[in-house]
This record gives sequence, C-alpha cells and structure tokens, in this order.
Amino acid sequence: MKRKVISFSFVVLFTTVIIFLVFKIFEGQKMKELKGQNMNELPDFCLNDLWGAPYCLEDLKGSLSVIILFAPYCSNCENEIIDLIKHKEYFEEIPIIMITNANELSCKEYYVKNNLFNLTTLHILRDTANDFFKYSGISAIPSTFLYDENRRLIQQFAGETKAKTIISYLKE
Repeated sequence: MKRKVISFSFVVLFTTVIIFLVFKIFEGQKMKELKGQNMNELPDFCLNDLWGAPYCLEDLKGSLSVIILFAPYCSNCENEIIDLIKHKEYFEEIPIIMITNANELSCKEYYVKNNLFNLTTLHILRDTANDFFKYSGISAIPSTFLYDENRRLIQQFAGETKAKTIISYLKE
C-alpha cells in the first residue's frame, strides 16, 4: 500500500513538472513572437489602471500619444514626469500613458505625491505580468515612446527625457 502511494505521488509530481515546463515553453514562444513585432507600432495591450479599470492601447488610434515605462521609486522617472507637468498645457490633448510593474499602493502614492491629477490625459497602468516590459525589450527606466495618430513609432528614448525634447518630436 505504501509503495502504491509513493508511486502515485511520483506520477503526479512528474506530470505536474511536465505540464509546468510545457506551459513555460509556450509562454516563452509567445513572447518571442511578440518581441519580433517590436515597438515600431504601438502594440494592442490591455492593462488595468490604478483603480482596476481596463485601458486598451488600441484606443489611442487617432491621436499622438506618449508611453512611459517607469517605476515609482525611480528618481529619473519622477524628474521626467515633474517636467511634463511643468509643460502640461502642451499635453492637454495628448494621452500620456505611464506603465509600471510596481504594486498598487506605491503607484497610488506616486500619483498623489507628484500631483498627477493635474494632467487630465495621464493614465497609470499596471503591468503585473511584465508582458509589456518584456515585449518592449527596454534596457532602462524611464523609457519613453512617442507614437503618431496611426500608432507608428515617432521616437524612443532610454532614460530621463526632457519635456521640451518630447514636444519637439511631437510637433514634427
């Protein structure tokens, strides 16, 4: 009887490991396929905002948009957003989408601390599975992507970027 229990446990454990490995292989393949498309066109991702409501990037078609990958603890990220707020009159019609993989509490604290409610077109989205971060292949935060009305990449920046630089590319 004890031998049967041990054999059964081994089979269950072995099966679980095999299923997990197959899942990871398919997940990795999916990310490779997504990465192959790169960021030349704004990808169709749906992420939740700070209050849990879904926000889909495909809805940005028809307007210029700024996508910033950031972390609430990043001082360069904070400097970039403070500079954008100083030039908020330019961004009144341009969606600014900030994407992070940080926890909900730190994102909400960041939102309040930096008075982000002053930018009415700003949305903070949480990428809890890191899919967008993996897809983008970024090497630095903040990373900023500027897209045209047809969701085509205008310019990409790695590291802190001044608002005047972003504005100059969006005006072209």
